Amino acid sequence: MSKIKHVLLIPEAGNPHGLLQEGPCGARPPMASPYEGKFEAHTSDWAPCWPGETALVLAWDGEPVAEGLDRLGRAENVTREWVSKVVGFALGWWPDDVDALTDPDLPGTLVLLDAEGREVSDG
Repeated sequence: MSKIKHVLLIPEAGNPHGLLQEGPCGARPPMASPYEGKFEAHTSDWAPCWPGETALVLAWDGEPVAEGLDRLGRAENVTREWVSKVVGFALGWWPDDVDALTDPDLPGTLVLLDAEGREVSDG
């Protein structure tokens, strides 16, 4: 398996937990979307126009993204323990243990990416 550098969460259809909604005063969460076969992080200049499925960024370049983890931590049924596992995974504490990140109550689909932004699979 390739080295995982980015951890994203694609919210459930309709974004029922508000993970990608603007916050107070128009603050946007950290987001990424697929583009030409890989995921790329949004910049504030073009985030509303980005085509494709948008994901909440939980870790980028092997580092946890506090704003994304905070939003996820406020979602219904997401435990602090699970958010801690994502932080640990992003920091390399669980380099091959993808199963540590599974959670049946997760409000979306977890996406693991390599350094180039391409999805990492188990195979």
